[in-house]
Amino acid sequence: QKWVSKDFSDLDLNQNLVRQTIKDLAETTIQDYLFEGDPSELDKKKKGLLPSPVHIELESVMGNWSASLNLNNDDKAFYALTSRPTFLVSLDMSRWEKFANLTLDSLRDRKSMMTFSKTEVQKVFAKSEGKEYNFSNENKTWVLNSKLPEQSEFLPIQAEKILNEIHDLEVSEFISTELSKQFVGNNMFILSSATDQLVFQLNWGPLVKIKMNGSEKEVYLARTQLSKKIFAIDKQKIDDLKLDKIFKKTETAQTL
Repeated sequence: QKWVSKDFSDLDLNQNLVRQTIKDLAETTIQDYLFEGDPSELDKKKKGLLPSPVHIELESVMGNWSASLNLNNDDKAFYALTSRPTFLVSLDMSRWEKFANLTLDSLRDRKSMMTFSKTEVQKVFAKSEGKEYNFSNENKTWVLNSKLPEQSEFLPIQAEKILNEIHDLEVSEFISTELSKQFVGNNMFILSSATDQLVFQLNWGPLVKIKMNGSEKEVYLARTQLSKKIFAIDKQKIDDLKLDKIFKKTETAQTL
């Protein structure tokens, strides 16, 4: 059984996050039953439940259930208005942080488009900032198969670190269709098996600015072979994959 959004059924949700949210709701302690039935519009407004900052609706074969949630700073209380049955209740305030930033976007699946088996990766092609390199895993050690930059030394440990960082990547932000049209993807990592079977491919570029929660941030537009969807990865996450990290200057170069 899979959890989906009733209004946006095309969105992939993180099933574990949805289950955890439902579990958190079920484990939240009711401190007081304040009103049975539907309270007045005035009472709802006073408690910040009309509208509420967080509203949850669940549908199942057993029926529908919903809850409107708000932390009222004036009353220093965490209120919930539930349906089926309808109650106005106060909840344990310490639980508010689990729901304060709950949105449909926060429940979206940010990992499946970036998932691959790291143990299958035996060859890497990397292209970034006009530079291209190939390296492969030979006897459990990464070996550079491209021309070594002058007065430089290849660092197998750093190559392994970059692979780990790629494996840990997640979607930072989901973007509009209009913004996705700017995607170019000239930079890339192509990860292959020992028999040259594609394991994972990440393309990114260009760097753009987007507004999130009232502030501006820099992100790279990106895509993998696992989906046609274009998404955004934080600038710092991509900058951490810079190819310069897999080399260090030799002592001769450092003394010149």
